[in-house]
Amino acid sequence: MVKKLKSVFIIALILVLITLISLNAAAEKMEANLKIANYPYIEQSLLASSRFTTKEEKDPEHYQEYLDNYTLKYTPEELEEKNYQKSAENEYLVLYFEPASFSVLLQNKKTGYFWSSNAEFLTETERRTDYRTGLWVSYVISTNISRNYQTKNLLGEKAEVKHTPLPDNKGLSATVNFSNLGFVFEIKLYLDGLDFVVEVPSVKIQENNPRYRLVLIHLFPYFGSVREDKYPGYMFIPDGSGALVRFKEEIPTDYYYAKYYGADFGYVDIPANRDLTLPVFGMIHDVGTNGFIGIIESGDTIADLSANFWGYRNSNYFWITPVYNYREFYTNVIDKSESGAPTVSEYLNAVDLKVRYRILSNEDADYVGMGRAYQEFLEEKGVLTLQEKREAIPLALDLIISELEPALLGKRLVKMTTPEQALEIYRDLQAVGIKNQRLNLLGWSKSGFIDTAPYKIKLNASKKAYRTLIDAAEKEEAKVYFLVDYILTSSAASRPKNTDLARRMSKTKMELKLYRSLNDTAYLNFLFPEVSLEFAEKDYSKFQKLGIENLAFSSLGNTLFSYYQNGKRYNRSESLTYYQEIPKIYGKSAFYKPNAYMFKAASEYYQLPLYNSQHHYFTDLVPFLPIVLKGYLDYYSPYLNFNALGKEQILNLIDFGINPSYILTAEPTTKLLYTKARNYYSTEYADFREQIIENYQYINNALSQVHGARIIAREVLDAGIVKVSYENGKAIYLNYRSTDYKFGEIYLQAKDYLVV
Repeated sequence: MVKKLKSVFIIALILVLITLISLNAAAEKMEANLKIANYPYIEQSLLASSRFTTKEEKDPEHYQEYLDNYTLKYTPEELEEKNYQKSAENEYLVLYFEPASFSVLLQNKKTGYFWSSNAEFLTETERRTDYRTGLWVSYVISTNISRNYQTKNLLGEKAEVKHTPLPDNKGLSATVNFSNLGFVFEIKLYLDGLDFVVEVPSVKIQENNPRYRLVLIHLFPYFGSVREDKYPGYMFIPDGSGALVRFKEEIPTDYYYAKYYGADFGYVDIPANRDLTLPVFGMIHDVGTNGFIGIIESGDTIADLSANFWGYRNSNYFWITPVYNYREFYTNVIDKSESGAPTVSEYLNAVDLKVRYRILSNEDADYVGMGRAYQEFLEEKGVLTLQEKREAIPLALDLIISELEPALLGKRLVKMTTPEQALEIYRDLQAVGIKNQRLNLLGWSKSGFIDTAPYKIKLNASKKAYRTLIDAAEKEEAKVYFLVDYILTSSAASRPKNTDLARRMSKTKMELKLYRSLNDTAYLNFLFPEVSLEFAEKDYSKFQKLGIENLAFSSLGNTLFSYYQNGKRYNRSESLTYYQEIPKIYGKSAFYKPNAYMFKAASEYYQLPLYNSQHHYFTDLVPFLPIVLKGYLDYYSPYLNFNALGKEQILNLIDFGINPSYILTAEPTTKLLYTKARNYYSTEYADFREQIIENYQYINNALSQVHGARIIAREVLDAGIVKVSYENGKAIYLNYRSTDYKFGEIYLQAKDYLVV
């Protein structure tokens, strides 16, 4: 009986298990089918998100409302009635000035469009003095300094404005006197071709009342401002690769504020989470018709960018403006715990301001036109020079030569890629047709690699081995660069003395705390700019003796700070003076993520950002930075070892004209486990060889056809379908979708491109 019961129980248990397994399989099948059914919707949502650029579309009814009710139209009589005086005119523009409020109107003669420095189309309930003036000042009371500075505008303070014409009637020079506060400014407004130019010489700024200290100014903050969602355009922010904020909906909870060129570690101790590497900003009122790009020609080192949105603090406007910091707050430290009260410098930053508002018309009035306008400006200034076309694009390989790890006594050098192994990697890729390589050697010194700069100029292998590598590469199209850093250092570095370490404006040691991983916290210091230059000068002859001519600078192009030294405080412009001397010693060099002020010195641009900061209010990702540089400077991706987006990111590189980049070692990556380079968790060449060849050939087949050519247009034909046009007549069509797409005679396979 017991045996029968056991048998029945076992049979029942098996049946239950079979039923459960069947039900689970059916559920998984249903879930998989549901996922498949939902995938087109998910993909469509992704392609319409701020990770991509959206298609330009104008609702006819909305557009007509804009044309009828939200474009400025003035007769000469109406301008005279509003006290606007014609101050300058050239072939392209007419400048009108209203002195009482320090306001301007700028007419584009090509389209007839008026640009105003004021917020227009105000309602009766909106406070007009806040929106209809061109100059705001912020200040502190010198006897009771608080971070909560006060802000006043020209109209509210009833400042006096006197003006006289400039020679040749190209504009005017105005003296603005805030008599109650004691601030006096001389401001020049004039036309220069397509540009409306604003200048403020720092030597002409007066502070006549010792009770008040000027902190910052806004110049024409509402220039080109847009009311609500009435305009068929967008705001441009040069965050990362580039970002747009379309005038579509209220954004009541947030605004954008960031410092050009990243954090100033003279005042703060945390890195910036936004990359503003170009000193520009812009507005498009009507895509394909009217827009402008603002270019900060001087004053960029003391500038922040403020972008404000409809709905924030009950504002009905989108507006974007630079903010110029003539003083910044720091702590007046009184004890070892670094406590103290906030204060500002006694002296103003002696930096001249010069801003160009370049007016864009018709087909130039979009983000591509903005990029081309800034590119043209840089070319005019001699910053960018057109490249010679090459038959193949370059491939960047960062090779970790060695790194230090803890040992029983001190540290020992872990060799990851000898010069001989680097040569083998180079020749292996050369054998499959990849000749145009950039080999960047990291950890070539006996000092190691991470946190030990400035490195000792002592090779960790024989001079002959390195010379053989350099000679072999330079016989072909390749180049070999040696990584250096003359800005950042740490206690692990042997060369700097304590007196070489820069100090914040508060006189405390400048230190940056970095969390590289859960159990890896780094404390970095900064060298005084003068010391950076001294190290670079001393090392030059040593590099020459070793036959090393090409350097790659990791921090020189992307780190800029104010500092305290020997009883004086220095601003970022003064740091930059030292930094720009270093490339003059070494000639054209490679830079990692350089800001615009180092473009002229750059031979390669490494680690170009593929994306922007992805804030919730950004509506589009655009390749503004690539558009500026394409045809002038080779630029490279972040390391593709760590590409988590697969084919999409490879298409992104082709779309943006970006060359591929990897970080590699000849030895297994596990040997880095106890070094500071352990965050590079997958680097072994053998593991990536096939991927490097496949990705390079796929990207090269597209970009080799447009190397040395400028981007002249970029159009989103449909969600996830992009056309990039080059000046040599070539066009690259890209399909980010998971399905094939047909556009006229163009047939695009899923996740693929076509060059025509």
